[in-house]
Amino acid sequence: MATIAQSTNSTFKSKFAAVMRNIFIHFVKAHELQAVALVAAEQDRASGTRQLNRMADKFEATQPNLAAELRFIASRG
Repeated sequence: MATIAQSTNSTFKSKFAAVMRNIFIHFVKAHELQAVALVAAEQDRASGTRQLNRMADKFEATQPNLAAELRFIASRG
């Protein structure tokens, strides 16, 4: 009794391998794009946090409650 690998021809095997390789490449590219997007989002979040803290520093003397709220929002990310 022949195994499945022995009974299939080599052109099918090579086509199947090419399809699997293309699927793998597609997933790798998708994950790379997702990683880039996550890094950009983290940088935007950090920039927003710094901006809120700068605004809180500016309003600290005249409106301390507003400054406290801005710092709270900045700490929440």
